[in-house]
Amino acid sequence: MGCAFKASAQAGVSADTKGHAYTAALTAKAETGVGVAASASHDFNRHVGGFIKGKASATAYAEGVASVDPRTATALLSGQVGAAATAGAYGTAGGHLGRLHGSVTGGVVAGAAAQAGGKFGLENGFLKQSAELNAAAGVGTHLKSDVAVDLCHHIKPGIASGLRPGAAAASTVASPANTLEPEKSRVEKFFSKVFHG
Repeated sequence: MGCAFKASAQAGVSADTKGHAYTAALTAKAETGVGVAASASHDFNRHVGGFIKGKASATAYAEGVASVDPRTATALLSGQVGAAATAGAYGTAGGHLGRLHGSVTGGVVAGAAAQAGGKFGLENGFLKQSAELNAAAGVGTHLKSDVAVDLCHHIKPGIASGLRPGAAAASTVASPANTLEPEKSRVEKFFSKVFHG
């Protein structure tokens, strides 16, 4: 299980005394997220093994901006908040026949996201107010296959442990083990874009 929190703020002021132009802006942003993952593996025999993995995550963020520009009669406050949640389950089965290694990974992922924002104030001499709400939900699938030929010694601690992402990184056996971590589906990529730019 992992948690993360990020916060940032920045302020800026500019002054042009000849043109009597003064501007100021303040931006603050906070993000937080939590994720959990579980996995299990099993060697059915010395040639075939399997690996399953499940993961879920949730993120949220809030952002606020204040700006002042007397020359253009602008004094605005704006804010935005958002949240997303995704969950996925993946299974990998693989094995080897001599020096030929292969595996297939399949999975399903589901998620939902929402975002709301608004602004209020003077903009170029006009009193403005606006609000916006976005929401999305979806289900996606993941399918991947890998084939590799072992050009080194045929020594393996176990097929299932070789299927775990990164488990074979310390061994000298050439296998697709390092490339089997499930990639983000289109839905996960969409939510990542929505909430992380």
